[in-house]
Amino acid sequence: MKRTVLSIEDDLVFADILGKTLESAGFAVIKVGNGDDGLKRAKSDHPDAILSDIGLPRKDGFELLEELKALPETSSIPVFMLSRLSSREDVQRCFALGCTDYLIKTQHHPEDVVRRLVRYFDEQDEVVSR
Repeated sequence: MKRTVLSIEDDLVFADILGKTLESAGFAVIKVGNGDDGLKRAKSDHPDAILSDIGLPRKDGFELLEELKALPETSSIPVFMLSRLSSREDVQRCFALGCTDYLIKTQHHPEDVVRRLVRYFDEQDEVVSR
């Protein structure tokens, strides 16, 4: 079964590269460019995972993450933050709000993101099969 990833990214070039990399690894990808649309699509499409930037228009990634984790229909969706922000405070804030993982764009290529997602899903599948 193909897993679906919701990619919330306002940098269209990066979103396209990331989307193609995810698709070539077998993921179905939903792409949106702002936090409001990301929240709507998370609620309507129930993706298997969410990749979100922090610096988003119409609702930043911090607000989005907080709302996703507060809603019963989206609280269990793993959220991987993918941002240029690299301060310890930003990273800690995201984990405090409930993110699953935090990747810094300048330190992780799209292939790294795919590897993290695959590893996460493999670990989840292993737990379920026990």
